[in-house]
Amino acid sequence: MADPSKTESATPKKRREARAEGKVARSQELASSVNLMVGVAMIFLTGAFASHTLKTYTVKVFAQMSTLPGDLQEMMPFLMQAGIASLTLMAPILAALLVAGLLINYGQVGFQFSGDALIPKADRLNPLNGFKRIFSAKGWVELLKAAVKIALSGAIAWSVFSRRLPELILTTQAPLIAGLNRSGDMLWEMAWKVGLFFLVLGAADYAWQKYEFEKNLKMTKQEIRDEYRQTEGDPMVKSKRRSKHRRLVISRMAAEVARADVVTVNPTHYAVAMRYDAPRMRAPKVVAKGQDYWAKRIVAVARLHRIPVIQNKAVTRALYKQVEIGQEIPPALYRAVAEILAALYRLRARRRA
Repeated sequence: MADPSKTESATPKKRREARAEGKVARSQELASSVNLMVGVAMIFLTGAFASHTLKTYTVKVFAQMSTLPGDLQEMMPFLMQAGIASLTLMAPILAALLVAGLLINYGQVGFQFSGDALIPKADRLNPLNGFKRIFSAKGWVELLKAAVKIALSGAIAWSVFSRRLPELILTTQAPLIAGLNRSGDMLWEMAWKVGLFFLVLGAADYAWQKYEFEKNLKMTKQEIRDEYRQTEGDPMVKSKRRSKHRRLVISRMAAEVARADVVTVNPTHYAVAMRYDAPRMRAPKVVAKGQDYWAKRIVAVARLHRIPVIQNKAVTRALYKQVEIGQEIPPALYRAVAEILAALYRLRARRRA
């Protein structure tokens, strides 16, 4: 009986694990019914060929009856001919059954090889567990299904036989070939009607197996949370890691801004910190930049360390978009940044005076 607390659909990870273990929605009834219909169809399609081949071989055997050797070794060519004739009759049917079996199983579960399903398990080899499965509720359901199948298929066969019985009685006075043809027609009608019934039953069984598989695969909310923690990590741990990383970034940024010469802003959305050491650098270098929250942090650190903060919208936006942290400014911005640095130097001179 399914756990009532399992109300959530299975996650992709749970489905992959179940598939790896060989647990899939598959109906043996559907596979058997398709094989039955394919076998009946192939017998009908190859009936004329089989009849001709069998007739030819039978005539050949009776023609050579008087010359058949008595020694087994000398009879090997005749036995080889019999084997080849049998294989010629059965090969198309067996090939069609093989292809149909592969296609119907692929259609149900796709291509899947599971080594876990081949590993012998103690509970499967335990006779007591076998008896429990036989006399379980599922075992009784399977027994009821088998009884219904036998009863209904027998009813279908009997309806065909009882309807054709007068024709069969008349064949006793007809030639042998005519009687065989009528009997063959009756058997063909029985076979395809019973096969069609089994096919409908197999489709219904597949739908049921699919429903049972999905129901048994359901998960509880706690199982989904546990799986998320295993795959993505604990949300609390991830939050702590993000906080630690943010603190580390802020400390590094503060250290770089404290060594900067000037910070340009726009006026609060963007902030860019630059440093220029004339003997060592060809041009000023961007040491920190940020937008919104980070821009405010840069300005706060700059004011804390008394780094000049200059408002220049155009230059700040250009620096933010064109220059990465640790890069020197491009020649196209030399003139604009030179004006900022010149204003900075004049400000420093006034402060010293």
